[in-house]
Parts: sequence; C-alpha cells; structure tokens
Amino acid sequence: MSKLPMGAEEHPPKPTRRGLLAGAACAIGIVATEALAKVPAAQATQGQPIIAGSPNDETTSTGITNTTDAGTGLVVKGGAVSGAGVVGQGGGYGSGVQGIGGDNGGVGVLGIAGKNGGTGVNGQGVGTGPGVTGVGGPDGDGVHALGQGHGDGLGAVGGNLGGTGVSGSSGGPDGNGIWGTSFGTGAGVRGTAVAEGPGVLAESGTGPALKVLGPATFSLSEW
Repeated sequence: MSKLPMGAEEHPPKPTRRGLLAGAACAIGIVATEALAKVPAAQATQGQPIIAGSPNDETTSTGITNTTDAGTGLVVKGGAVSGAGVVGQGGGYGSGVQGIGGDNGGVGVLGIAGKNGGTGVNGQGVGTGPGVTGVGGPDGDGVHALGQGHGDGLGAVGGNLGGTGVSGSSGGPDGNGIWGTSFGTGAGVRGTAVAEGPGVLAESGTGPALKVLGPATFSLSEW
C-alpha cells in the first residue's frame, strides 16, 4: 500500500462497467426469485397435464386405459398411517364411487381386507340411511354373503338401544321375510338366547304364530 501525502484523503476506486453489469444482473435475479415464490401453484384445466398437489378442473371425464390383458388401470396408495387410497365424493344424488364389472361376470367393486383382521368393505350410513344397500338382478340376490371355514356367511349386530340384528321383510304378500336352508343335519333357521329371552319368538296378527310342516320335536323345558 502506497503512503499518501499529509492531509490527502483516500477515495474508493471507481466501479468499472463490468462490475455495474454484474451487480444489476444479481439484483434482477433476486427480484425474480421472490416474485416466483409468491405465485400460487398452477392449476391444471381441460387439456393440460394433471398437476400433483393442486386442484385439477375438467369439463369431460379423464380416462386411463391399460392395454395389457390383466393390467391395472390406476394404482393409488394412501398414507402409511391411516391415509385413504381413493376418496370419491358424488354431487347431488351421484355416487361417491361407482364400479362396473367386466363383460364376463366381473365384480363391480372388490374390497380386500388388509392384515390384522381388516374389513374388506365397510359401509356407514348417515342418519336413518343404511350402511350398505344391495339390489339384485331380475332374479338375483340383493346381498350374497359366503363365509369360509367356521365363519358366518352374514354376521349382523343390532344397535345398543334394542336394535335388531337381522330384520327381514317379504317383497310381496306371498314372500318370506327370512328363509333358511340347511343341506345337512344343521338347522335351517336357529335362534339362541344367552339370557332369559326366548331363542325364537313367533308372533302373528291374525294367522297362526307358528306353522310346522312335517314332524316336530320339542324338548322339555321349565316354561
């Protein structure tokens, strides 16, 4: 460093043209970065790719077709703790989720339970609405349940305020409310009471409360 004469003041060097251009470019870059940070995430509309993490609007349905023989069209996995794989919400009277089976007898909706005793399909009603409603074909069953091993084909538990476990109503004047069929030595319909109530209670308004076709067997009781 050179020594200055007595009384002389040291002045900073004048900026060069190259330094001024570099400083201006840096300032523009900072302003552009801040502006981009304030812009909300883009939303995909009709004809644009789907943007993850943002609402996507459309005016026609979006279709995905797997062209392989047994390939899955779409695979969605929820969060590791309790995330849902797919959430569907219908509009007005529309269904939240609708499944249409294949032409060769495919299942409309298939639910497979996870590990540790999970439920395959769970339906929850709101207010007086049923949890699950099944409507059969012209001669088909509304709900068909098939148990495995020692499991029940259909297990029903009534509400804790005196609700009925299973309630059956005939579809016409000659229909049966509940029909049970046994193919071995088991009973077609069986009722078991674990407290003081009767296992089976028969009530009728005008006709007979109990009608038996064929031999009947009764065991002695204290009633």
